[in-house]
Amino acid sequence: MYFLKCRLAIPLTIVCSFFLSIVAYGNELVLDLHESITLALKQNKKFQATQYALEAAHAQRREADALFWPVLEYQYRAAPAPEDADQALSSFFEGDITFFNSLRLSLALPVFTFGQLKTAGELADKGIAAEKWNREKEREKLIFEVKQLYYGQQLAYELRKILENSIQEIDGRVRSEEEKEIPEIAPINILKLKAFRGDLQKRLGEIEQNAKLAEAGMKIQLGLASEQKFRLVDPHLVPELVEINSLDAYVKATIARRPESNLIDVGVEAQKKKYELEKKKLLPKAGIGAFFDIGTTTSTVRRNQPTDDFSDPFNFRRVGVGLQIEGKLDFHGAKSRIEKTKAEYLKATYEREIAKQGIALECQKFYENAKRAHENVRQARKAQSLGQQMLFISKSNMDIGVGEKNEYVDSLKFLLLSRGEYFKAVFDYNVALADLARVASQAQYEHLTPTKQAEVYEIFGNGEHEEFELEDDTE
Repeated sequence: MYFLKCRLAIPLTIVCSFFLSIVAYGNELVLDLHESITLALKQNKKFQATQYALEAAHAQRREADALFWPVLEYQYRAAPAPEDADQALSSFFEGDITFFNSLRLSLALPVFTFGQLKTAGELADKGIAAEKWNREKEREKLIFEVKQLYYGQQLAYELRKILENSIQEIDGRVRSEEEKEIPEIAPINILKLKAFRGDLQKRLGEIEQNAKLAEAGMKIQLGLASEQKFRLVDPHLVPELVEINSLDAYVKATIARRPESNLIDVGVEAQKKKYELEKKKLLPKAGIGAFFDIGTTTSTVRRNQPTDDFSDPFNFRRVGVGLQIEGKLDFHGAKSRIEKTKAEYLKATYEREIAKQGIALECQKFYENAKRAHENVRQARKAQSLGQQMLFISKSNMDIGVGEKNEYVDSLKFLLLSRGEYFKAVFDYNVALADLARVASQAQYEHLTPTKQAEVYEIFGNGEHEEFELEDDTE
């Protein structure tokens, strides 16, 4: 009894947890990047469609396994026949006709095809391999697009937060200056702040619009209903802390595992099998054949004169079983088809070398993009640090009554710009890594690019630990 109670308690706990999560989040999904990718691979309609293409390729392969599978052909005819065979024409006009029916059944059992079915099966195998790589290609593309949208929503959150805090800071500063009898900031600079605020408000509206589009795109990729609500576990955008490997390692992985690279190889092999199949089509097919013919009329046809070994061409029973050899000799057409498939095979062979070089070059491009994006993040951190120092110094000078009055406005603009550029650089860097993972294949990328347990400043920093947060009074 105690064991039974334990078994019932486990599902009950799961149900209660699920119910509490719905109550807590109002049926809102809370997703991290890994969960988003998993959900997309499970529910994305376009990715699901690739499974049906793969099933179609398997069905094509089963069709090629036709050896020893009987093929039944049937033919049924119904036509009028004259009652008097000697007066056939007048019988039609006189209405002196009877109804004629015939049924023919043919059964063929392929036994030997001189390698035709085997080659056709090997060609179908290449079709299966191609669909598998097409599915993998769609998978890599989907993962990249989910990452891009995920990072895009984080970028929108960070930029929105910067703009909202900046607008509040400007509003507070302008209000503070306007309440003073002797403003510390020149009137022209106050007007500049107001104009700057209007520009920030415009940019905030654009970011809100882009955020909505990114959210809608995310729902499509995840296969969610339009009314389904979701949010990110952590909306903050941070750079991926990984250790980028050597270029040669990524190039080798790309050549070996990238779907496009393998599709090229499969395409060349398929052209080769087509060429072999066209040559073998000149050979016959051998098997066991059987047929059964039956013909009958509603009445006997008079004065019938059979010219064959059967007693009556209108009323008969015929059956036969034996060895069947079937083929078609079309030397002119066959020669043209063989030369065509041979040329296509040689063309694909030569094009493969160029395509492989292009794939390696594309991998190098994304690798260099990732390295450059890494450096851009480092430089953006430096600029943000300088902007934060400039704002602190300008505010300190203004508080003690020294320095130029327009320094605060300029330093505030520079800090906001540098912070926006920093998050844009982080977004570009994360997307560049996602692109590198797409071309090198996700599994190989994760193997070659391990995650580092380190602080941001240790990978992108300037030799010191900086958090880059606006001070409380600027938020």
